[in-house]
Amino acid sequence: MINEISPNDKRTKDWIEIFNRSDKEVSLKDWTLADSRNTFVFPDVSLGPNDYLVVCENEEKFRRQFPQAYNVIGEMGFGLNKRDERLQLFSKLGASVDSISYDIPPTDSTFTLSLLLPTLDNSDIENWEIRAGIGSPNLPNPYYVESSIRMIQSQWMQVGVAAGVFLLCIILLVLRHRHIL
Repeated sequence: MINEISPNDKRTKDWIEIFNRSDKEVSLKDWTLADSRNTFVFPDVSLGPNDYLVVCENEEKFRRQFPQAYNVIGEMGFGLNKRDERLQLFSKLGASVDSISYDIPPTDSTFTLSLLLPTLDNSDIENWEIRAGIGSPNLPNPYYVESSIRMIQSQWMQVGVAAGVFLLCIILLVLRHRHIL
């Protein structure tokens, strides 16, 4: 699935992040990524389960900005429209696997479009966030990380409250037992 889009970035050139949310490795050989005028055919590359692949317009510029990126295919051959674009991902047999369309207000700053959570329907633009900056290729999107941290904090708060209640019950039992003797 298409997970993050960086359109019209002068430093890195344009790039698109694909995420495999399945539990199986997927061969992308001869799959196609297309916009309304251009297509990119994937070379012999596989994408592991729950892993990311970045397809970029210019690999040299991209790697200069993101030297830690580990799963990158360069030379996409075309750029992305910053305001209005439709991207589609097709299997090697031509079946539509994923698509995303966006129409956003003009901006002069660098930004990325990030899918909020990998479990959401990415064809619904409401499930995307426009984030200022250069993005997070090969990494979970920022909202996903933030929501995961909030969930863990909430779980620990519940554990803390339960432990506090348990400790209070022990103290009350000890005090009651002392009072009886």
